[in-house]
Amino acid sequence: MTALSDNVFDESLSVDSRIAFLSTWIDASADALSQKDLVAAVDAGREILSVCANSIHLSLIHYFIANAHSALRKIAASGDSFQQMPWEDEELEQELIHLRISFSRLRDTSVGEITTDLPFRVATNLGNALNHIGRFSEAVELWDYVLKHAPSFGMANGNRSYGLFYYARTLYDSGHQLLFLLEARTAVENALKQPLEGNAAEGFAKLLKHIDAILPVETDARFKDFSLGRSRRERNYRNWVLTNRLFVNPLNDLGGRTVAATDVLTLPSIVTPVAEPPHLYGLFNQIKQEFVSARLMLFEGGVEEQDRFHFSDRDVLLFNTLDYPVYSLKIEKVKMAFLAAYSVLDKIAFLLNYYFKLNIPDRRISFRNIWYTSGGTDRTLRNEFSSSRNWPLRGLFWLSKDFYEEDTGFRDSIEPDAKELSAIRNHIVHKYLKVHDDFSWQESHGTLDFLVDRLCLSIRRGELHRKTIKLFKLVRSALIYCSMAIHFEESFLKAKRGPGMVAPMFLDVIEDRWKM
Repeated sequence: MTALSDNVFDESLSVDSRIAFLSTWIDASADALSQKDLVAAVDAGREILSVCANSIHLSLIHYFIANAHSALRKIAASGDSFQQMPWEDEELEQELIHLRISFSRLRDTSVGEITTDLPFRVATNLGNALNHIGRFSEAVELWDYVLKHAPSFGMANGNRSYGLFYYARTLYDSGHQLLFLLEARTAVENALKQPLEGNAAEGFAKLLKHIDAILPVETDARFKDFSLGRSRRERNYRNWVLTNRLFVNPLNDLGGRTVAATDVLTLPSIVTPVAEPPHLYGLFNQIKQEFVSARLMLFEGGVEEQDRFHFSDRDVLLFNTLDYPVYSLKIEKVKMAFLAAYSVLDKIAFLLNYYFKLNIPDRRISFRNIWYTSGGTDRTLRNEFSSSRNWPLRGLFWLSKDFYEEDTGFRDSIEPDAKELSAIRNHIVHKYLKVHDDFSWQESHGTLDFLVDRLCLSIRRGELHRKTIKLFKLVRSALIYCSMAIHFEESFLKAKRGPGMVAPMFLDVIEDRWKM
């Protein structure tokens, strides 16, 4: 590897040449299973990052560094089965971080500047990594992003079929399982018609045979069309929710089909002692209601067109601070939606604390710390989780790593935006978040120093909305993983109990007409 490594470090070469040599070095080191060279290549990649300014160059380097960490992870896990995969994995964390940075930079780059399939390779690999750790809902959206822009990208179709197949296995609703398997079969059939890498075709062909054994070709199941509401406003709202995949319904991960336009996900059947009331269902009811109500506030505050300001804003005396501030009920609705969605995460932790009998005091429960016996740098993963083969629960654990909690010592995160999301929440609750007009703020804010408000956290209106959408997607995924994790656990406990009498308890649904 001497010649390759020398070329990577040779500052007399162009950045393009050094990046090309870095890619070859990483590929050769991975093929040779050389951990030493992979670690050295990662260090070299970080050195090149320090002298780069071009977004495409930066994206490429982050992508190659992610590939190196992926190779290191696979070398370390050689011979292990899925069930033995460790919950904590530093190489996987680094792989995710670098893929996310690469993808983020590519999305911020003008389409005309990108002449390769790099965005599709990055998004596909990121989807694969998320699916590997149980974040299957988010993985599907990444593969769909690729196929929307490059329908013939075979590896996205093939990996999507794997993801949907295993997603189907987590579901408690047999009707949903059927639709997911049908979609998985279509995806793998499409993949086998397209160019593929390496020996991927062989694996995809085996998957198709396996799906066909479960789901005969003549299976007649289709996505039915459903009404999106009586009024134009309701239809606009439900279309927006479908498009952003924000219904609490796994079917929304299959796209914008109207059958998914309901919030049907709940907790699966849970076996409890006879005298125990169904309070877990009550808790999940409340969590879901808060999420869907916050979702409407986000729509009303950030999307819905309104002809005039709201009457509640009339005659409210406010001063123009010359930095293009925006004040209105709509802005406050987005802020309230942000806070409500963020609060759902700790409530999911509260639910898990009770379900898994962790006995963490209520005042100490948070979405980040529930997984560990202690906080800070010496934290240890709880035995209840470290020994578990619960794939959706593992996904929920890894999703928690996307969040930053300064108060509890969880300052490490695999999400580049985590600290900013935490800062927005902190400033809304405790300090001062100032929202500015998208089109005028940058010019004045960047040139007139005396206009900079140093008491607040400043954010443009569009950016606040984008960050809030991102948060809602994470919270919605957390709800899905929570439900599926409990389903997995109940299936495991049922098999462990063996045959025996379990008396059913039927719960009526709350009718829409009662929701006044």
